[in-house]
Amino acid sequence: MPPLPENITRADEVRLRRKIEPARRKPIPNTTQHIARNMASASHVITRRPAYTSSTEEASQVEKRRRMYLSAGAPGAEIRLPAFPQLRIGWRVLSFLVVLAMAAALYYVLGTNVFTVSALNVTGSQRLGTDEVYEAVDYRGYSMLEVEPQVVADHLVAYYPELKAAAVNLELPGTLHVNLEERTPALTWMVNDLPAFWIDAEGFPFPIRGEDAQAYPIYATGGTPKALGWEDPALIPADEPERIAAAKVHPMVDQAFIQAVLQLKNIIPAETRMTYDTVHGLGWTDPTHGWQIYLGTQPEEIAEKLNIYNHAVKALLDKNLQPSLISLEFLHAPYYRLEQ
Repeated sequence: MPPLPENITRADEVRLRRKIEPARRKPIPNTTQHIARNMASASHVITRRPAYTSSTEEASQVEKRRRMYLSAGAPGAEIRLPAFPQLRIGWRVLSFLVVLAMAAALYYVLGTNVFTVSALNVTGSQRLGTDEVYEAVDYRGYSMLEVEPQVVADHLVAYYPELKAAAVNLELPGTLHVNLEERTPALTWMVNDLPAFWIDAEGFPFPIRGEDAQAYPIYATGGTPKALGWEDPALIPADEPERIAAAKVHPMVDQAFIQAVLQLKNIIPAETRMTYDTVHGLGWTDPTHGWQIYLGTQPEEIAEKLNIYNHAVKALLDKNLQPSLISLEFLHAPYYRLEQ
């Protein structure tokens, strides 16, 4: 390029260069290739921190120590104490401490005699004593953790039929408390003039222990009148435990029979034996005339039957008849039997 004249201006110089030098333009980029190249580059980017962090997390990461300030007594004056590190206990450390505490407690329970059953306290019993209770349950020397109070109570009631209920609880140091509720005998079942068993007012039989003047004797010639639906637990197969349990809580003796006895004992003459016959029901021997009287076992008909009996006695005496038996087992079909 030849030298330019000295008196040429800057603007003329620029115009001359544009005429002499060829125009240099930037190439137009290929949009498709550019986008593909950017996507390929973006796929190799590795992120080492989460895309989103809350302000709370950032603050907790920045401020790792707690600052403590104390008032100096003057307005606006404070004393800054050395910063204390903020301790954080993780769930793994907390779980380890809990397991350690439980292991220590278990070692203490098993290794000391405080939790060993060594004494038995029986209350509420009039006939059963401590020795009898030990025959059914003896947990002396066992750990209190091995004793299940409800299981012990159920076992006592099953072992002793004379028990109506039992409550068991444990108390430190090593005491087993047993509170018993015994059945109250209402009747004494006599067989061959000997006492066989007691029966309470609910109809449950149980063995005789000692003496009870309140139990009214019934001299029977057979078994007791059974309650409706009663099953003998001893005859139920052992593979039916639910059926056996239901039979044990069902009364054996008909409660209507017991109510009839309790009504008649205040009506018949004193020192007169009340008998029970499986065919004719409840009865007694008339001490004046010597014949046998039977009234059945229905308590709601006792008053009517006694009224009919009084009329029958008057009619028999008027006819000078001496029967051996007068039966009012059926209210609307009474009969008498003469001596042969």
